[in-house]
Amino acid sequence: MVAEFCNKLKCIISRGDTMNDIDIISQLSDLKEIDYRNTLAIASIIEVLVDKGIINRNDIAIKAKQLDSMSAEEIKIMRTKRY
Repeated sequence: MVAEFCNKLKCIISRGDTMNDIDIISQLSDLKEIDYRNTLAIASIIEVLVDKGIINRNDIAIKAKQLDSMSAEEIKIMRTKRY
């Protein structure tokens, strides 16, 4: 996946539209920063919940596996049924 991304980036850069290239690279950098901060926030929340004994790591692993096996539509339906 990373190799595919790098190939696409090389293709974009080789076209010669420098301002567009700079803008795309800047946007990718912003997305990387946002992804890092979101991951940090989620990891922090999980750690606090585990430390307080509200959940354990096994609960998280089970739920992650369950959600990973579902489609986005199935997740929406599941959330709708709760409320």
